[in-house]
Amino acid sequence: MVNTKVAQKYARALLDVALASNAVNDIGEQLKKAVALTDAVPQLLAVFRHPRISRDRKKQLVQRFFAEPDYSPLMRDFLSLLIDRKRAALLPAIQRRYVELVNELRNLMPARVTTAIPLNEAERAMILQRLKELTGRDILLQADVDPGVLGGLVIRVGGHLIDGSLASHLAQVKERLKQVRVTNL
Repeated sequence: MVNTKVAQKYARALLDVALASNAVNDIGEQLKKAVALTDAVPQLLAVFRHPRISRDRKKQLVQRFFAEPDYSPLMRDFLSLLIDRKRAALLPAIQRRYVELVNELRNLMPARVTTAIPLNEAERAMILQRLKELTGRDILLQADVDPGVLGGLVIRVGGHLIDGSLASHLAQVKERLKQVRVTNL
């Protein structure tokens, strides 16, 4: 919980600076790349967290791995700040919260719909419209295909789960049947 609050503060501060610099999208992309790099090379975050490696050495690594043109001076300064404050391990949480804050700023709400077969454009448009009516916000829809759904759909939006899948209905029927007592006539 504490780390979530700390990540929130860093993400908010970074967004404020990005807004002032008119670089919200660029910083978002750079954060995404930075997290992808630390996922691909986990030793990098381990080095940033290591207490025996000097801050100067860590900052040299930031300059080397997060160089232009992929990363702006603002992003390198932010990463250096995280190293100075011993918060580099929070980079993935900061990136997630940054995306959430940008979405809130733009009145966007992410939603994920899972279906057994791909949605066509008409179905996608209908789902977008209905979710917009329910939430009052524009929707960023991610559509996934999972044959295990069998039919229908599962929607995750704003911390809510709407399960209209055939698999879910069959599981409910199965549970009801388990509770039925059968007697001899």
